[in-house]
Amino acid sequence: ASLYQAVESSVWHFEARSQFIALTITRVLLGSAVAITSILPVFRSRHYVADVVLALALALLVYSNPVVTLTVERWLQGAWSQSGEVGEIVIPPCSAPGAGLDSRYYLRDELVYLECSSTELWKKQLKALRKIQDNLRQRVRRAESSLSKARMDVCLRAEERQEAADARFKAATEERTKHYAEEEQRLLEER
Repeated sequence: ASLYQAVESSVWHFEARSQFIALTITRVLLGSAVAITSILPVFRSRHYVADVVLALALALLVYSNPVVTLTVERWLQGAWSQSGEVGEIVIPPCSAPGAGLDSRYYLRDELVYLECSSTELWKKQLKALRKIQDNLRQRVRRAESSLSKARMDVCLRAEERQEAADARFKAATEERTKHYAEEEQRLLEER
């Protein structure tokens, strides 16, 4: 087991935030150790930069790619013809920049029926999934309803604003017409 797995198994009983902090600190420290051990040989003139870059690229490929890991594991086990549950692979998240927080992969081939699964468990999971689907449908209906109300509200506001603008335009036009009529009358009287 790796150092990261040891830390991961020792903080499982912490609350989620504390787990995240402990695992993040571990990732940073392990990532720093990898970076330092890859940079030091270059500074000591024992290796060229290209050697280190190639070694890091290959390490990232081997240690952070589940497909490569699965292929190597099956090749070592000679399990090319077997199907079903392949196993579980833990990839240290400090091995790849920007790697996801979940570093545990469960590898399976085709359709897998786990031994611990039972009809009751499947029914329970199906019930839970249907409940999730129903909740999502209700959320979609509520969102569509609120969107419809918002659209109607926008249309009503637009109509009210249009009516108000028309009323202002009509009042301004009447005022201008009245002003021009008064001005014309005044000019006629002056002549």
